[in-house]
Amino acid sequence: MSTLDSVVDSALIGVDHDNVSTPNKWKNHNTHASVVGTFLTFYLTNDPYNDTLWTPAPDETGRWYSENLEGLDMVLDANIIGTYKEIPLVLPANNQNAEGQEYWIRYKLVDDDNNGTIAVIRDEIDRYRSKFVIDYVDNGEQKQLGFFVPNSVFKYLLGYNIDEPTPWVPNTTIDPNVDQQRFVDFFSRLYDIIETFESDPVNGDPWKVLAYTKIVNRNTPPGYSQPENPFLDTLMLIKGIATPDVLEHDALYPTLVSVTLEDFYNG
Repeated sequence: MSTLDSVVDSALIGVDHDNVSTPNKWKNHNTHASVVGTFLTFYLTNDPYNDTLWTPAPDETGRWYSENLEGLDMVLDANIIGTYKEIPLVLPANNQNAEGQEYWIRYKLVDDDNNGTIAVIRDEIDRYRSKFVIDYVDNGEQKQLGFFVPNSVFKYLLGYNIDEPTPWVPNTTIDPNVDQQRFVDFFSRLYDIIETFESDPVNGDPWKVLAYTKIVNRNTPPGYSQPENPFLDTLMLIKGIATPDVLEHDALYPTLVSVTLEDFYNG
């Protein structure tokens, strides 16, 4: 099992007990929607793809998801975990703002009647769907890439207070010719998240380790068939672009950061 496999989904990966059968291969899930105004939705993936292999995995208390998701009608259907109700501004389970609330969901990839791999999704509810787009130069060629992040990471990378509501800034850009320090800080923080996970996923800053896994799961292609998650190659590229000092132009360097936000709430 790779380092990523052992840490993504909050590092709670394990086999029920020893068995002689060949186990199914657990792979990263796709966080399709965890935004106010959408149905909470995760796509579970495995190799080979088979949507009959998934089941809830209750803990010792009999729960397979956290109490703050009560009232949203949670269900696991084939390879999809989700809700029958849209995420409201205020969660019915605790009458608190949904934005920023963290939750957990336990699920199992079944090998046979007695064996399987258990994993725990640990994620957060976003107010807006947030995405960064990076314009960069690769050996003289202008290119662009984009990636989704949870709102806590969105605020962290832009220098906002993580504990305050996500600001509505849907068309923000960070231009090194206009705000050089913010540009440098953005890539320094992004690099640090990736490096923390890669260098010390067990004892590193827990917030940054979990932030990394949330980024991976928000960008994992649903039902990917490759042996490894193809987004991990994109993350390697992002780390290369973000490698300090971004103002030192070599073969690979960024030129602009753009922000997009989507609001799905119609209440």
